[in-house]
Formats: sequence, structure tokens, C-alpha cells
Amino acid sequence: MSIRYPLRRMWPILNVLVGAVLAGGVSMLANEAPDLFKNTHVLSGTIVAVLMLGMLSWVARNHSLSYRIEQEFVLFKTSEELKPEDFKFCVIGTGKRVLNPRTQHRPYFPNIYIQRQAVSYQDRFREPPEQIYSELELAAKLEDGVSFLLIGQPTDGKTRTLFQIAKRLREFIIIRPNPHADITEDSLRSLKKKKVLLVLDDLNDYENARINILDFYHTINSVTSLCAIVASCREGRELTNLRVTTTSPLQKVYEFLALKLVLRPVSDADKERLKVAIGESGRYPFPTLGAICMRGAFVLMRERFAALPASTQDCFRALQLLSEFEVTPLTQLRLRGVLATVFQRPTGEPAILRDQLNELANSGFILSSGHADPIRTEDAFIAGPEAAFYYGERNSREDDPLNLGLCLLDLKDAAGLNRLALWFYNRDNPGGAIVIFNAVLQSFFVETNSLFRFETAFAFRGAATLLGEQHEHDQAVSCYDEMFENFAEAPEAAIREQVAMAIRNKAFMLKQQSKFREAVACYDEVDRRYAEAPEVEIQVQVITALGDKGVLLNGQGQRELALGCYDEIERRHAQTSQPEIRPLVAAALLEKATVLFAQDKHDEAVACWREICHRFGKAPEPTIRECVAKALWEMASALSKQGRFEEALDVYGELDRRFENAQQITVRRMASIALQGKAAISVDLGRLDEAIACFDEIYRRHALDPDELLLRIAALALGSKADLLLEQGKYQAAVTCCDEISDAFGHSTEAQTCNVVIAALDMKAGAVSKRGMIWRFTAWLRSYIVRAGARRRVARGSPNRASVIGG
Repeated sequence: MSIRYPLRRMWPILNVLVGAVLAGGVSMLANEAPDLFKNTHVLSGTIVAVLMLGMLSWVARNHSLSYRIEQEFVLFKTSEELKPEDFKFCVIGTGKRVLNPRTQHRPYFPNIYIQRQAVSYQDRFREPPEQIYSELELAAKLEDGVSFLLIGQPTDGKTRTLFQIAKRLREFIIIRPNPHADITEDSLRSLKKKKVLLVLDDLNDYENARINILDFYHTINSVTSLCAIVASCREGRELTNLRVTTTSPLQKVYEFLALKLVLRPVSDADKERLKVAIGESGRYPFPTLGAICMRGAFVLMRERFAALPASTQDCFRALQLLSEFEVTPLTQLRLRGVLATVFQRPTGEPAILRDQLNELANSGFILSSGHADPIRTEDAFIAGPEAAFYYGERNSREDDPLNLGLCLLDLKDAAGLNRLALWFYNRDNPGGAIVIFNAVLQSFFVETNSLFRFETAFAFRGAATLLGEQHEHDQAVSCYDEMFENFAEAPEAAIREQVAMAIRNKAFMLKQQSKFREAVACYDEVDRRYAEAPEVEIQVQVITALGDKGVLLNGQGQRELALGCYDEIERRHAQTSQPEIRPLVAAALLEKATVLFAQDKHDEAVACWREICHRFGKAPEPTIRECVAKALWEMASALSKQGRFEEALDVYGELDRRFENAQQITVRRMASIALQGKAAISVDLGRLDEAIACFDEIYRRHALDPDELLLRIAALALGSKADLLLEQGKYQAAVTCCDEISDAFGHSTEAQTCNVVIAALDMKAGAVSKRGMIWRFTAWLRSYIVRAGARRRVARGSPNRASVIGG
């Protein structure tokens, strides 16, 4: 670095020197020796010297800033300057199979690229999906400031897609911060009034970062003209950690990202096209484009792995073992323990392990050097399609969990044992998880170190929760009580959060046993102990406990007490700006409105619903948007029941306008149900054309929707339209509508949709009874065939022809 920026260390000195010269030196000479400046040579020389000193200072300042940027950012370039190497690619010519032995970059073939499409993560198994995003559309989203996360398995092509999207941007600064560096003000000033894309390829790299990513984004956003985040995350444990680890700063980043997307699988034709373009002739099964591009690398890596010493191979297998059982982070201490216990290869001096890791890094199997701790791996070889080859058959896989558990016990690794217990639990083996949790309790209960105490509290909560799920209620209660006795007053906030969560878990178990009074006492205990806690994480537990108590009391008919719980949440947190707390306040107000309406306090309930829409109507968080949609729907339904039809129509209309194109399926369902409600009121008011327009709009939106409920709503809408036309005496239009129902939904296997089809055919029979004999016979025959098929599918649940062939 110092060779590239030789003047960087001179900048502070030159900065002071230039100021001193300008402020003092020239002024002194001009005042005390004015005759010198009458000499043109002296004056010219002075001006040249000052200019050269200023230029030298300017160059030194740029060197200093460039050096800082290189230290603080892994990537800092304009979108026009981006190169494949910036995203850890290695450019390879067609047909070449040998990579640079020391490169850790993925192969990049410049002569071919298959453009990708993305869909919402929640739509990944639906066909067709609700919305498909092209790369051009995703680039447009970023230019509008919309951030997104790309989720997928190793070799899915996430990184190449992000690179192609970033290259499409114009006049953007593309940055990726160094997770192990602090970001200085000087670096941030260089982004002032610029358009910035914050790239977080492999979001989990920032799990132990020195900077808080979300705070960093907000800081950048305050000085730039536009800032967006584009991130990627591997499917599996990495994504699970993001979604469920509520105490992790990365979980807040996950919630903040507006779109969670996955890449659509490519066709076999595109795979063949890529193989031909890069000269790949092997007839191997290629699940992804990345696997095809890396096939040459895979062949090379197998050869390279075979050439490694046996001890280094076992070092890599030990990393695979820790990764498979989700005992992360992959620290050198854990690696040494696994090598010694599971693979019978004690490494002795730390230098031996560092040499083995350096060999793996130089061969491209891991992404960090021998000095790095924790160790960063390349999942294409650790957990991808190739992983099984490297692990081999050297020992029995069935013994791996037991051997790993014994290893972690020897290491006194309580955190690793808890992660192993979660691995058992996530694979439907609660018995194995309880055994591991008990091992943690027996081994570390007497420890006084705060880290051990946290893991012991976690194990208590995990064991008690699992015992409750196994209906071992007495043992679960004993476990909870012992945890409370030892940890309820712990000074560490993380431990007190575990205690609060455990008390709530105990309350849930008591509710399942119909011990409602004891459950309420548990919720009160959370509030009594932690209501004044300053930590946001603990306040979340207190608010959730109050909300759960309100729901329980309302279910027991104690509505005034339930309202007291919701009012208390509102009183304490009405003005909060904490993103973790705001959804809980909105949910409490929603519950309060429901209780008020049940008490016939209609005006107060409507006021509460309006307050939710006013306060949270523009919130981007998905959970809050769902609360707002529910508030509008419940308010419209309540107004309709009171006979305030015009107001109800306005609210239904607002719900539909706001959430017609919502990503969340639950919110989109409510928008369609709002149209149903609007149609029903229009019928009651005699506005039949408006009702029919609502039914047509529902059908237009959802006739091909993969969601069964929305498909049923579309069928019901057409059925209601046919019934309305029949009542108006518009028999031909009613028959046409019934035919449309049978054509669109006649092959459905969903029972209620089939019933709609049968009802429509019955309506059609009533309509055609007024027509001629031949016309009636033709219609009857068509109806009989469709009706018979529908009834058989309802009775047997047999698949329809379209579904068999993929239609």
C-alpha cells in the first residue's frame, strides 16, 4: 500500500506546512522585506514554490484518502469502472480448464451470459409466480432506491447476476465495506451527493463486522443523493440465522430489505447453450449455471485435492463436518478439536494448522489465510454439489454427531454444543437436542464467566421448551423454575432476554394445559421484572408478553383487563421510533380496536383503526403493512355492519388501492376480499353495474393465481356475477358467465372451487330452461360432462389433466 501511495504519510505534515506558509511566511516577507517582492524573479519563485507545495499537499491528501478507502472498503468504484475481478471472478477464455492455482476467484466467461430472472422468495415454489423481475427491472428498482436481497444455493449464479445488474447502473458509486475496518468521516465525505450502491455479496460475511451495516447505510443515505442496498445470502442455515436470530444486527438488515428474491431456474436449453459456448463437453448432471461454469474448476479442484497431504485433506474435512452440523463460526480452536477427536490428527503447534489452512487457501478451497480466525470457506466445495466427493468414506457418518458432541465437550465449547442441539431440533430429533442441552447444563452450570452463563441460560430455555413440546410438563416447569432462580437477576442483558423469553414459553405451555391463571401470572412476571429495562431486545419481550396477556384475557371474556394491556403498550411506546417495537405497537392497537368493537363501542373502535392507518400508513415494514391492511378491512366490515355503507365503500376502496400489488400474499388476499365486500354493498344499494365491475376485476387479477384461496375468490366472484345476471333476467349473459366458470375452473381439484363450478352449472340449467329444445339439450350435455368430472375430483381428489402435464 505504501508503495502505491508514497505521499500518504506526508499529508498531515504538508497540510500544516501549507497553512503555515500561506498564513505566516508570505505575510511576514511581504511586511518585513517588501523590496524582495519587487524583484520579479523572487516573486515568481515564491509563487511557483507555493503552488508546488500546494500541489504536493493536494497529491498527498489524495494518496491519504485513497489509502483509507482501500483499507476501509473492499470495493469502491464507479459502475462504469466495474470489472469481473471486483466481484471475485477470474476471466477465462473458452475451453480453458486450468485456473491460476493461487486464485480464489470464480471463473468468468466474457463471451457468454444467460440473463436471469428473479421472483419473490415466498413465490419460489409457485408456478406461475405472481411477479417476475428481469435484470433490467431490478436495476431500475435500485435506481429508484429500492433495496433487495438475492437468496440461493452455492453456484446458483447470485454473484454473477449482481455484477451484471450493477454494471447496468449509470453514474453510481459501487461500494462494499471491509467488515474488519472502521469507516472514517473522510471516506464518507467522498460520497457526498453521489448515487451509491452498497453491495453486500454474502451478507453473512458481516455477522461479526466492526460496523453496524444498517447504521452505516443510514449514515450514507444522509449524505448521498440516493443509496440502495443489494445483498446476497445462501439458502439454508445462513438464511435461517438472518431470519430467526432477533438479536443479530443482520436480522435488522434482512427486515429492512424491501424485496427478498430468488433466481428462477434456467431451462435445459440455456444450460446446453452455456456448455457449448464455454467448451464444456462433459455429460454430467449440472443443477445450476454456476456448476457448469465451474465444472473445469471442479475437475481441477478434485485433482488438486488429491495432491494435498492427507493431513491437509482431513483439515478440510473437519471444516466440512463443522459446517454440516452448523457449529459456526468456524474457529481454529474448534477445527483443532475436531481434527484431534474425530480425525485422530492432533495438530500440536498452532503453526502446523496455519500451514494446512494456507495450503487450502492457496489451492482455492477456502477464502481466508491461515492467520484468519474465524475461517471463511467457499460453500461450492463445503456444502455444494461437490461436497460429498471431498468428505469421502473414510469414517462412519452415523458417528459424526456423537463424535462432534464429545469433541465440543472436551473443548468446553458451550456455544458449539447449543448449535449442535439446534441442529438436532431442526431435523425433528428433539430427543437428541434435549440430550445435548442437558450436557451443557451438567458441564457449565457452575461456571461464572458471562459467556458460559449465557449459553447455560440458553440451554435451560431450549431444554424446557422441548420438554413442554414432548408433554413432559412437570420436568419442563422444574427446568423453567431453576432457570429463573439462577438467572432472572443477571446483569447481562442477553441473559435477561433469555429469561424473559423462557417465561413467555412457560406461559404458552400453561395455556395449552388450560391453566390460564398461571399463564397470566407468567406474563405479569415478565412485566414486573423487566418493564424498566433500557435494552430494546428486552422491551420487545415485555411488549409481546403484554400483548399475549391481552389476547388470553379477551379469550376469557375479561375485555376491560385486555384493553388495559393494550393501553399500557400504547402509553409506554406511543412515540417510539425503534423499528423492533413499532410493529408490536401497531398490533396492540389492532387488537384493542377488535375488543372495542366486540364491546359495541363502535366509534372508539373506528377511531382506533383510523389511528393505525394515520400513524403507520406509510411504514415499509411488512408486518406493519399487514396490520394496516387488517385495520382497513376490519374498519370497513364494522362500518358495513352499522349501515354506514358509503363510508365502508370508501374504506374498502382505500384498502384495494393501497395493497392491490402487494408482495405479501396475506395482504393481497385482503385487497381482493375488500373488492368482494365492496361488491356486496353495491348490490345492497342497487348499484349492480358497480358490483359486476368489482367481480370482473377480481377475476381479472386472480383467474390464474397459484394461491388456492385467491383462485377460489376469483371463482366465487364469477359465480356471484352469474347469479346477479340471472336475477336481472340477463339469461344469455348469465349462461356465458357460467361457461366461463366451467372453462376456467372446471379442472380444479380444490373442493370448494369444484363446488362453485357445480353451482354455476346448476345456475346455467335454470337459465337455459327458457330456451329452445336443441339449445337446451346441447347445454345440458356440456354441463353434465363438466359436472360429473368435478364431482369425481371432489370425491377422489384426483389430479386434473392440466396439472399432470404441468399446465
